[in-house]
Amino acid sequence: MSQGIFNGLKVLDCASFIAGPAAGTILSDFGADVIKIEPPGKGDPHRSLYALEPNPKSKRNYFWQQTNRNKRGLALNLKSPAAVGIMKKLLSTADVFIINYPPHVRQALGLAYENIRMLNPKIIYADITGYGEEGPEADKPGFDLTAYWARTGLMDSTRNEGSPPTIPVSGIGDHATASTLYGAIVTGLYRREKSGLGCKVSTSLIGEGAWAASGWIKAALDGASVSGPATDREKPHNALANTYKTSDGRWLILTFVGEDKDWPGLVKALERPDLLTDPRFVDSAHRLTQIQEESSWRGEHLNSSLHTELWTSFASMIRSYGAAQGLNSRHQAIVEVGSDVILLRVGTRWLRITPSEMTEDNDRTQPFQLNEDGTVTVGTVTEDMDFTAERLTRELMQ
Repeated sequence: MSQGIFNGLKVLDCASFIAGPAAGTILSDFGADVIKIEPPGKGDPHRSLYALEPNPKSKRNYFWQQTNRNKRGLALNLKSPAAVGIMKKLLSTADVFIINYPPHVRQALGLAYENIRMLNPKIIYADITGYGEEGPEADKPGFDLTAYWARTGLMDSTRNEGSPPTIPVSGIGDHATASTLYGAIVTGLYRREKSGLGCKVSTSLIGEGAWAASGWIKAALDGASVSGPATDREKPHNALANTYKTSDGRWLILTFVGEDKDWPGLVKALERPDLLTDPRFVDSAHRLTQIQEESSWRGEHLNSSLHTELWTSFASMIRSYGAAQGLNSRHQAIVEVGSDVILLRVGTRWLRITPSEMTEDNDRTQPFQLNEDGTVTVGTVTEDMDFTAERLTRELMQ
């Protein structure tokens, strides 16, 4: 177990699927001792999600490894009074409790915050819901595709004009929500340091989606007209803030706010100096007219010029672009922001997936390592629920 900043912190993860458990995973990456509570038998339904279409096929349970690494496991049937008693014993000495049961289920099991804080006034009770804890949808199950993606306007606004909404990768809203819940838990822990008392922290999938779309939501609240997709690549407002397909079948997005200023750099990267003197592209207005009226221009000047060999030139000459990166190569560096976020890189460098870093925390748990044969070694993963209630209770009480 890591000797990170949260070494010695006891966390009970009683949530299912992704958002709640992933918050516990981030805590575990910084050294927390996280106990995953699951129902007997099939356990958390997230265990079987990787096998469902259209998720990539693999013999390894990659979803489970990603969201439940570094944890110990315990199976408890919380419909049994004896199991609830064990849970409450564990809660009496825990620092953090993560739960995503609907409010009425928590009340029925005696696991509402009002019950738990009587057992342990110092506990941080971390609660996640689909649609919040109050109102007509409080007890409604929520998934990121519905609560986060569809209900907040993200699904409608992020498609291209004339195109139907798309379904994003699994967990896109869950992992964002997990980061928010992690931040709330850490805030609660800091409050406890200041006051000596625990508290309840919470978030929701729909709340996280609203935060992601908050710029346009605020615009609507201020009386702006907001409807439909944000973009129309056939009629962009800025010819250099648009998506383009390259000659080798990939996609590139340009985000040049200072279009006239950045145009020479783009032309140089494209190895097309003739465009600087071409009257059709002399300024922003002419370039916009050209791209809106002559769709062939995109094929002639961009598709034939943009290919992967030029992306090195792009990186050295211009900064406001992004290549649409595929996920089909385990040796491909997907994204790097400073030195914080790396998905895959050739060599033996540790692979980080969680979105935060602490520069002084040198003993942080390293969840992934790329082996010489190209396989990925995952740290401690809760594959089997092999801890008995008696053993786990004894260890937590120590």
